[in-house]
Amino acid sequence: MRRVFRARRIAVCAGLILALVLFVLAVRASVLRVPGMGGERSSIAQPGATAQPQSAGEQKGGDSAKSSATAKSTNSEAQSNGYDPSKPFSQAQRREILEKAQQTAAASGKPRHEYHYCVSTKGSVGDTGEFGRTVYATLNDSRGWPRAGLTFVESGSSKCDMTYILAAAEYMKSFSSLCSSQYSCRVGNQVIINYDRWREPTDSWLKGGGNLANYRTMVINHETGHRLDHRDNETVCQQAGKPAPLMQQQSISLRGCTINEWPLDSELWARW
Repeated sequence: MRRVFRARRIAVCAGLILALVLFVLAVRASVLRVPGMGGERSSIAQPGATAQPQSAGEQKGGDSAKSSATAKSTNSEAQSNGYDPSKPFSQAQRREILEKAQQTAAASGKPRHEYHYCVSTKGSVGDTGEFGRTVYATLNDSRGWPRAGLTFVESGSSKCDMTYILAAAEYMKSFSSLCSSQYSCRVGNQVIINYDRWREPTDSWLKGGGNLANYRTMVINHETGHRLDHRDNETVCQQAGKPAPLMQQQSISLRGCTINEWPLDSELWARW
């Protein structure tokens, strides 16, 4: 009897052990099928990570992704145009800038005119080298007023068709009661750039995705437009999402358009 009882105990224990082994194996197999566990990659974002959905272009492996990369490159070019105004220009660079402008003006099919301008300051505005170089490169950029047949040469004398003045904000109203301590303005042949805005664009421009470099370009081109007989808001945003007219007061409101620092085709005219 004792032998029979012992045999039964051994059989029961063996059965329990076998059942436990089978249970463990079943649990392990189930765990391996859970995403993110075992050797499989999980599609669930890990804590602290941000899921990055693919764009339509990336999903198709095609043109949209390429267009995005091109747009970024174009935006970079639009801000620098191959020149860095924070560094001195060589004479060769200045010639190259002017020659490109002259070629653009000649190809425009519009009446040619060359302006001679001077650069000046009023108040405490620090080093003006970068200001002068930005004015020169912007005025003679082939995306700007040269498309209207115009070129600009910095004058070494007092003969100035226009004078670009970088002025401290507290002096803006000294040029005209119509000028504001918040914005730039034009009085007669004087284009007065507000030093505060030269250092920091308006909220409207920044909220529209602009930056300091293209704001400076816009302000120079816009105020020059006044000297060419253009008026504020002579045309304004006609369709949301389209580039704003240069002469729209973008510093105040974009009116649904996107920022734009260059004259539109419809703005390529001047009176002198």
